[in-house]
Amino acid sequence: MANIQILKFILAGLIGIALSSSVFAINLGKANLVSRPGETLRVEVPIELGADEQGLLSSLSASIPPIGTYERLGVSPRILDFNAQVMVYRSKDERLMILVETVQPVPVSPDVFVDLLLTLNWSTGSISRVYTFLNGNLPKFIVEPGQTLSSIASQMDTGSPDFSIDQKMMALYQANPDAFIGGNINQLLAGSELLIPNAAAIQAIDQKDAQKFVDVAAQQWGELKKSNSSVVVSADESSSPSNLLKIGSSGDKDADTKRITEEIVAQEKILEKTNTRVIELEKNISDLKKLLGEAQGTSQAVDADKSELNLKTTLLGLACFLLITALLIWFFMRNSRQQQLTDIQSGNYPSKNLSTESTEPDHHNGHHEGMSDKAKALFGSINLDLAPAKLPVSGLSSDELRVKLNLARAYITIEDFSAANKSLDEVVRIGASIDPEVVIEAQGMLAELAHRNG
Repeated sequence: MANIQILKFILAGLIGIALSSSVFAINLGKANLVSRPGETLRVEVPIELGADEQGLLSSLSASIPPIGTYERLGVSPRILDFNAQVMVYRSKDERLMILVETVQPVPVSPDVFVDLLLTLNWSTGSISRVYTFLNGNLPKFIVEPGQTLSSIASQMDTGSPDFSIDQKMMALYQANPDAFIGGNINQLLAGSELLIPNAAAIQAIDQKDAQKFVDVAAQQWGELKKSNSSVVVSADESSSPSNLLKIGSSGDKDADTKRITEEIVAQEKILEKTNTRVIELEKNISDLKKLLGEAQGTSQAVDADKSELNLKTTLLGLACFLLITALLIWFFMRNSRQQQLTDIQSGNYPSKNLSTESTEPDHHNGHHEGMSDKAKALFGSINLDLAPAKLPVSGLSSDELRVKLNLARAYITIEDFSAANKSLDEVVRIGASIDPEVVIEAQGMLAELAHRNG
């Protein structure tokens, strides 16, 4: 706003120089506004006349140019709406004066400035000047802590919906450059008294220039925040008023207070997210307990079939044991032909690091080749041609088997690994002929438990 007034005064001087043929002989002095806001406008302007120009007194006359001159010079013609009258007279102290007075009162409006274009004519020349008067009080705004320039601009009532927020922000900045730290619009000082620009000042700002101005300020603010990101303030420390006075070395308390407030808000958001996560975990634990209760209820529902299941489990376990024993003996005999047993008399029978390159052994005489008499006596009576064991068919369904698998998952969740191993072993034993996919999942969980225990 101050820059606009300076430009107007410069423009008035240039107009006076251009339109006057004897600038240094006759001049218009400083205008004096004698009326109050809301009344008829009354202005007195002194005429400065040189001693050698006294003969021009009879030809002096003053006037207000028409609206076309106002528009050509870029001056607001609002004063013409109130029927302004002009006259030249002598005051009581014999000073030559120009009196400008409107017939109608000039009401106080959001545009508190009134422009007057005055022309003084005489027989050998003329001079024109532009005067600007304040018709009312400048609207001001006190910045409260936490307010930003964009929030203030959004509340401005300019009387025109065509103005963008960026235009208003730039106009506020131009009218109040001292209210910002480092000249950045994102660092508005709390407690500052802002002058609110009028609609003409906002309209004079190009919308694209305003958008570019705001974008550059936002980029500078981001770089400044990155450079200060090493400063970390906890929510507990920054919430204390005594700590607010200790933080910061720049001496700018308002800027430090704003920064600390932003950090406190960030910490509160983090705490809120953490609390939300805790609530979700508690809900998951509750659901898990509910699932565990359902699994236990299902287990109680099948207690009537446990007698038959235990018999089948016993038979299946016996068949598995015989099969494993036969496989171990076959593996031992297959590898005994590749390495000479050096310590048979001491009773040590190596079972590791045996070669696996031998062909499949003969189940008759081929088992005893390359062995001592004691080994032949030990294994001669064992018949390796075992009939394939027939696994008993379980009476469980695939859904019941998966219930047991889910029960094992529940045991793992509550870290009851012993019970989980027991359930998984049972699924592996009886599930091969029911649901192989469930067995594969159980074997994977057993491997994971073994890795964790290891």
